[in-house]
Amino acid sequence: MLACLLATVTAPALAQGLGSGLGLEDVVTRARGGAPLDGFSQPLGAYSFRKLKSDYAGSAMRIRRASDSGELDIGFTAAGDFNAAVAVAHCAATTCTAVKWYDQSGNARDLAPSAAGPAVFFSCIGELPCLRFFGGGTVLQGATLTPATGVASLSSVSRRFSGTTSCLAVSQVTGGNRLYFTATTASYTLAGGGGTVVAPQAEAAWHVVSGVVNGAASNLTVDGVAVTGSVTGSVAAGVPGLSGGSATNCDSVEAVFWDNYALTADERTALQANQRNYWTPLPLDTFSSPSGAYSFRKLRSAYAGPAIRIRRASDNLETDIAFLGFTGFTGAPIDTAAAVAHCNATTCFVRTFYDQSGNSRHLVQATPATQPGLVFDCVNSLPCLQTTSAGELIVTASGFTPATGTVTMSAVTRLAGGGTGNCTYIRTNNGTRILSATGQWVLQSGAVTINTASGAADNVWHAGLGIIAGASSSIMSIDGVETSNSTGGTNVAAGQMGILAGATAVCRVVEAMIWDNYVLTAGERAALVSNQRSFWGF
Repeated sequence: MLACLLATVTAPALAQGLGSGLGLEDVVTRARGGAPLDGFSQPLGAYSFRKLKSDYAGSAMRIRRASDSGELDIGFTAAGDFNAAVAVAHCAATTCTAVKWYDQSGNARDLAPSAAGPAVFFSCIGELPCLRFFGGGTVLQGATLTPATGVASLSSVSRRFSGTTSCLAVSQVTGGNRLYFTATTASYTLAGGGGTVVAPQAEAAWHVVSGVVNGAASNLTVDGVAVTGSVTGSVAAGVPGLSGGSATNCDSVEAVFWDNYALTADERTALQANQRNYWTPLPLDTFSSPSGAYSFRKLRSAYAGPAIRIRRASDNLETDIAFLGFTGFTGAPIDTAAAVAHCNATTCFVRTFYDQSGNSRHLVQATPATQPGLVFDCVNSLPCLQTTSAGELIVTASGFTPATGTVTMSAVTRLAGGGTGNCTYIRTNNGTRILSATGQWVLQSGAVTINTASGAADNVWHAGLGIIAGASSSIMSIDGVETSNSTGGTNVAAGQMGILAGATAVCRVVEAMIWDNYVLTAGERAALVSNQRSFWGF
């Protein structure tokens, strides 16, 4: 354990870093990269619960409370977030609706209700608010415009919350260039004057969507996955806006459209990464529930427990460390200050890595001599779990038997030092695992090596993902670069989920999760890796 003790950064070192202004705020700044539309071509209309352009000086929205019809403009905080505290105070003990969604493009194309306005829902997406359009009677629309050429780009962060008909996520012109969610087929659709591009998606889940209406070069991108097609753009006059469908509730937090401009692939990627990391930083909220999920940040809004239980070396006193509250971009990271206070002037070790899946498959290590170390200031000022010698491991107390041998595993890890042995970053049982060996990542099922990829020993952080789903369907992904294989493999024997040491190799982990009998889709894989890389800063 001496190597682990020497490698562990003590709490005062982190406290000095936070005191000098370095820390989580710097992580957020790097992830944010300024307001999302800075550097983009000028949009024709831009609407959001956050500031989209640094030079925009107006309010976000004007709201009306039901109790006395009192109206109030709600602006942004210094960080560019919707000033929810002011809005909550205005709407206390009553309900509020939006009577104007201010245009941040600079074109003064504000959206207002033609009849009833949508409701302002607080704590709609994490702790952030949204607009809810109830049925076909709630609409926000702007002044009539005529598209210049039919070429248009549209962007939306939205969901169909409930119901059986369509949600208009954003339209440049009524009945013309538009994005909408179709409940009957559970898909987003991009349409114009003729033709459509369709992308199936989960209902009642938040999505970041962008569409380019540009003839044969049209495309629809949902959560980072693009579908190409052909849409003839409309040049007929109409009004921009958003609305719900008949007997259908539709939620929205952001909508942008460009006239006579086609967003490039790089622009779509950058914008969607920014949107997803701001609006859905709790990455598993829109995913199928995993079998086990462990992280130094909160992964699911529904999880109400602590992050880890730690033991300090000076007197062996243990304590649970919780998560901070949810905010845009920062998500809900571990309460580092509480860990710092507990470990002051000594070193700490991880006794329990709590399972956020809801299955209570906590990873535990009761024996002090084999507990992984807690390393402060490990990745972007946040801590991590570290193993440095043979025998160090943290696993479930009881065995787990995979249902079919089909499994998805994900881990955010770093092989931080040399030595011998392989770092097992996450395993479902005693045989199915993602690990790093000398100079490569390895995906294994029992004694069968399913796939390998280079880059395991380069001393930097990676998002590794492995899927075991039989011959030709298994995948190894490192930072979003995927390789498939022609080798099958299953392992349904009982064993313990967990994270294991690589003998004398220095293995670091901040996040690991497992789905049993489920293969993450291409869209889910892209969204998860994008979220992980942005949050953890690599």
